[in-house]
Amino acid sequence: MTYEPGQTPSLDNLEKLPPCHPGKAIVEFFVHNRKIGINDIIKSADIDRDKLINIVEGRADMDQETARKLKQTFGEVADTLNRMQYVFTYFRENKKLPQYSDIQKVAPL
Repeated sequence: MTYEPGQTPSLDNLEKLPPCHPGKAIVEFFVHNRKIGINDIIKSADIDRDKLINIVEGRADMDQETARKLKQTFGEVADTLNRMQYVFTYFRENKKLPQYSDIQKVAPL
């Protein structure tokens, strides 16, 4: 089951969706919603170009350094991306979603 950017899944199918990689959320939030280009993110947040491209394309996980730089530049959205990375990694390794209480324990940056 896949969804196009901007398409809203029905609530009935929401639990069947695998967690989203934070790279997809970066594209959706910054590029599509805020109209901020990837190169602008790289320059504003002083993030290595290859690192951010690999994250956005799902080839790399978002590390703490990148999340911190995004938070310094763009605010609290980085905490959400950090939690998304936790859920995505947990699901990839365990083939199930973590408990909500565990997600809340992910420390803010």
